[in-house]
Amino acid sequence: MLKGKPKEFFVAKKNSLSKMKIDHTGEFQQNNEKIVEASYHIAFMVAQQKKPHTLGETLIKPSILKAVEIVLGEESKRKIAQLSLSDNTVKRRIDELALDIKNQLIHKLKHSVFFAIQCDESTDVANCCQLLVYCRFINEQSIAEELLFSQALNSTSKGSDVLSAIDIFFDQNGLSWKNVVGVCTDGAPAMLGSRLGFVRWLSKGNMFERLYELKSKVEIMLLQLGKDNLRENFTDENFTFYFAYLVDIFETINNLNLKLQGRNTNIITAKDSINSFLEKIQLWKHRVNKETPNFSSFRRLNELISDEEKSICLAGLKSIVIEHLDCLTDEFMRYFPDSSNESWKYTLTSCPFSANVDTLPDTFQEQAIELKNDSRAKIEFNSGSSLEEFWVKYQPIYPEISNEALQVLVQFSSTYLCESGFSSLAIIKTKHRNRLDVESDLRCSLSNIEPNFKKLSKEKCCQPSH
Repeated sequence: MLKGKPKEFFVAKKNSLSKMKIDHTGEFQQNNEKIVEASYHIAFMVAQQKKPHTLGETLIKPSILKAVEIVLGEESKRKIAQLSLSDNTVKRRIDELALDIKNQLIHKLKHSVFFAIQCDESTDVANCCQLLVYCRFINEQSIAEELLFSQALNSTSKGSDVLSAIDIFFDQNGLSWKNVVGVCTDGAPAMLGSRLGFVRWLSKGNMFERLYELKSKVEIMLLQLGKDNLRENFTDENFTFYFAYLVDIFETINNLNLKLQGRNTNIITAKDSINSFLEKIQLWKHRVNKETPNFSSFRRLNELISDEEKSICLAGLKSIVIEHLDCLTDEFMRYFPDSSNESWKYTLTSCPFSANVDTLPDTFQEQAIELKNDSRAKIEFNSGSSLEEFWVKYQPIYPEISNEALQVLVQFSSTYLCESGFSSLAIIKTKHRNRLDVESDLRCSLSNIEPNFKKLSKEKCCQPSH
C-alpha cells in the first residue's frame, strides 16, 4: 500500500516522527494518554449500559466525530479520530477494566476482618449454566456489596460443583474460607443438598391475583373452548372460596418477600419481618378458630363470605384454613429454625444500649458495659446512623462486641442480588450475543467500584510496540 506513495509523504512522516521523539515536554505522550483514557471511559459506559461492543465504532465514534467537526472544526476532529473504539478494542478495554475492579475488590476483601457470600445459578439463553457469587464485606466506614465473580459451570449445577467453583476462585485469589461468616443460597436441594441452604422467596402472589381478577373472563374462555370439566371445577363454589383464600395468603407472602429483598438488607431486619409474620399467623388462627369463624384477615375470602347469595360450610372452610396455617407455620420454622440460643447477638446488635448485660457471654460483658456508658456513642447511635455505620465506626474502640455485631450484619438475608444479576445477564447475553463471555461485562455493569482509568491509560501507553 505504501509503494505508490510520493516521496513527500515519507519526508512528512519522518519529520513528524522526529518531532515526537525530541519533544521533551511530553506533550505527545500526554495527548496519547488522554485518547486512551477516553477509550476506557467509553468502553466502561458501553458495559454499564449492557450494550453490544460494536456500538463504539458504529455509533459512538461517528457521533463524536460529527459533533466535534461541527462545533470545534477539522483540526479537533483529526485529534479525536485517533480514538480507537473497534469491537475488539472495546472488548479488550472492558476486560482490563473488569480485571482492575476485581483486583481492587480482592484487596478490599483481604483487608476486611470477615465477609459473607451469596450464590445462585441459572441457565442463560445459550443453555449454559451460569453461577453468580456476590460478597458482603466491611469497607471503610460501612458494609459494601459487590459481585465477587460469575462463571459458566461446565458440568452440572449440583452443590458440589458450586462449592468447587468457589473454592478454586478462593485459591486463585488468596481468599480464605476462615473469613467467611455466612453463605446464602436459594435453598434448593440441587444447590446444596437436602438439608443445607437458605430460602429464596418466589413472587407468585401477583400471578394468582391476576387470575382471580380475570375469573369471569376465564370462565367464558373455557366455555368457548369446550373445556367443560375444567370449567365446572373452576366455577365450583367451594373452589372459589379456596381460591380467594389462596390469593389472600400469597399476597401476604408477597409483601413479606418485598421486605426481605433489596440491597443492604440484613438478617436483623429479615428476622424481625419473619417473626412478625409468624405472630400474624397465630392471630389469624385465633380469629378463624372462634365459634363463629372470623375471616376478616383475608380480604377476598371475607368479601365472598359476606355475600348473602353465597353459601358454604364455614366449619369445613375453618378446618381447612387452620390446617393450612399450621402447615405454613411448620414450614417457616423448618426454614428458619429457632435461634433463641443466639438471641443475645441480635439484641446486642440492634439495641446495644438497652441490652441486658447478664444475657451476654462473660467475655463480652465488661466491654458492653463500657459501651452502654459511652454518652457520645449513645448520641451517635440515636442520631439516625445505620447499624452498619455505627458498628464499623466503633470497631476500633470496642472490637470484641463490634465484631460480634458485624458478623451478624455482614450476612446476606436473601439471594436478591443474584436474582438482580441474572436480570442483567439476560440483557447482556441475548440470542444475538449468545457466544459472549459475560464475566467482564457483567462485572463492569454491576460493580460500585470505580476503575483506575488514569493508571490503566498510563500503563497502556507505556507498553512497548510489537
